[in-house]
Amino acid sequence: MIKRKKNRAIVKIPKEFLILSWVSLSGFIIIILVASGLGDKFQQFVSLADSFLHGKLFLLGNTTSYYDAAFYQGHYYWPLGPFPALILLPFVFISSALPWQSYLHPLLILATFVTVFLLGLNITKNRISSFWASFGYIFSTAYIGLATNSTSWTFAQVVENLLIFLAILGIFRKWHPFVIGLFLAAAIATRIDMIFTLIFFLIIFWLKEGKIAEKIKNIFYFLVPVFISLISLVFYNFVRFGSFFEQGYSFQKLVYPEFIANRAAGVWSLVHFPANLFYLFLSGPEPILKHGTQILVFPYLQPNLWGMSIFITSPMLLAIFAANYKNRSVLASALTAFAIFLFVMGYYGIGFMQFGYRYALDFYPFLLIIFLFAVQKKFPNWVKMLIFITFFTNLYLLFL
Repeated sequence: MIKRKKNRAIVKIPKEFLILSWVSLSGFIIIILVASGLGDKFQQFVSLADSFLHGKLFLLGNTTSYYDAAFYQGHYYWPLGPFPALILLPFVFISSALPWQSYLHPLLILATFVTVFLLGLNITKNRISSFWASFGYIFSTAYIGLATNSTSWTFAQVVENLLIFLAILGIFRKWHPFVIGLFLAAAIATRIDMIFTLIFFLIIFWLKEGKIAEKIKNIFYFLVPVFISLISLVFYNFVRFGSFFEQGYSFQKLVYPEFIANRAAGVWSLVHFPANLFYLFLSGPEPILKHGTQILVFPYLQPNLWGMSIFITSPMLLAIFAANYKNRSVLASALTAFAIFLFVMGYYGIGFMQFGYRYALDFYPFLLIIFLFAVQKKFPNWVKMLIFITFFTNLYLLFL
């Protein structure tokens, strides 16, 4: 009697998937170890959440820092959007003495990684390409500067990025427009320039196949939470500063003379475009020189804290030039990214104490959509190589 061999299905895991998994795990360990300690001194959203629990809109006397706060009529106010403080409320209710931003920060990074992966899966239909895209976005762009720093400024941008990615994912997964609007409303209540992302969502809803009445209904459902968010924000401003449109940036207590001089030229002005453009596109790392000489000493280079070029920290995004701009999602993303780009270029703050040019992270999600469509059919090897090289370059500049 001949014994038949049982056929056992062997699942082959691609080598690049294993490599990306191990590198990603190492990257997240680095983020947890670093981000959990770097933001302890700047927990303004924890302080703001504590103020909300006490029925106040100004920072109380137990705040960890008044740095960058707005001083108005005897009180300090936090000018950034309030939504990150709202998600911290249940944690601060347990204890207002713990650095909750630092504890939640790595979880938000992981959630962003997963959301970008799912978004990539919807666009490319390829797990490996989606993994490359999510790994590249988190570790091989200026986002890594946010990921490894849990201060209030970076915490807000991490929250905003996650919310925007969730809203975009909702478009591709065909979630209810009201749910998509909720995510966008929360993003606007985190960083006000997210109002420009309405360009993307309204274009997509309007160009979607279907009857005009159905399109109008979807847009209505989508805009309801957005309008509620905007109305809440203007009244939040009015109660604090007596103005519907003053967020507090005009009253910030600034330390550095450069910022004082910049703001004197206008909180937003065309005069700020040249400097912002320089740090976004042209600025590089700074040399480390032996004192009194022009001799480079180890580790030779250090980040320029005023900002570094997108071509140094995020070169993978060069792939966007290969995308088909006749695609409605690509075109809508490009228009939205350009609108946000124009807004941040006119802001006086530049984004000091940053890795890369962090304000660009406000429009990076829409560049990533274009990127995903550019690599939809095939993920080029040169892009993979850039992602890996940039990952190690960014780690070198961040930690050496």
